[in-house]
Amino acid sequence: MYIQSERQTGAFGKPAEIWFMYDGGAVLVGTPPTSWRVKRLKAGRKRARIAVGKADGPSFEATGELVKDAAVEAKLLEEFGRKYPEGWKRFGDRFRDGFKSGDRVIVRYTPTADKRP
Repeated sequence: MYIQSERQTGAFGKPAEIWFMYDGGAVLVGTPPTSWRVKRLKAGRKRARIAVGKADGPSFEATGELVKDAAVEAKLLEEFGRKYPEGWKRFGDRFRDGFKSGDRVIVRYTPTADKRP
């Protein structure tokens, strides 16, 4: 999955590949709070473009929001371990520790009603 967040100009930024999880029609990601996607959300720019498979693959627009929910965090960690077993061996502790320390946050991207895939 590739995410492009909305720049100050209204254009979308460079696509960034990221681990993701589907949850009830939304896409969830775990990311550092220093990432552009989080900085832009905090600045009120919630629009994003989500591409599937490759940066220029099929895409849809979505609205992002920060999520602070221990149950969602646990579900995300479990899903990442299942979905990305090789990478999880290397990065699992970083995700778990990051959520505990605040060095990682969850962003939920909900497809825009008129732009759903």
